[in-house]
Amino acid sequence: MQKKEKTLVFPGLSRLLTDIGVVSYERDGLPSNFYALRSLIIPFLRRNIKVRESDVLDMYPGIKFALDQGDIIDVREYVVSEGYFYGVLPLRISFDEGFYIEEYEDVYVAVSSGKTTPMEHWLTWGYKEGRVPSGSVDYLNAGDLL
Repeated sequence: MQKKEKTLVFPGLSRLLTDIGVVSYERDGLPSNFYALRSLIIPFLRRNIKVRESDVLDMYPGIKFALDQGDIIDVREYVVSEGYFYGVLPLRISFDEGFYIEEYEDVYVAVSSGKTTPMEHWLTWGYKEGRVPSGSVDYLNAGDLL
């Protein structure tokens, strides 16, 4: 039996910084040198990240609203230059709740105590931290793309 290939996904910010060897202090979820890093990372994202506009608009009603109001002109550019840095997923990614709580004990504890759901945790923290959402997904190593 052949092993099924995993879907490779572009990493969230914390994982990206680790992959490219940037060490930074995080405060309020953002690196202390966020604005300097951002100006360096955006061109990299423009070249490498895949954004599926229909998924972004479906997953983030606020982005769709902003687009409809004319506050956002280009969804891909918004994700690359703003949304990515706040954890906006560039496309829908396969998520397996059972896998996620089995893989990450701290998530299991938080879910068991009613503090969060597996999906809520992954969307809020897990993606940015580079936690794998299912057995069929893995992250690209951004360092390999440099």
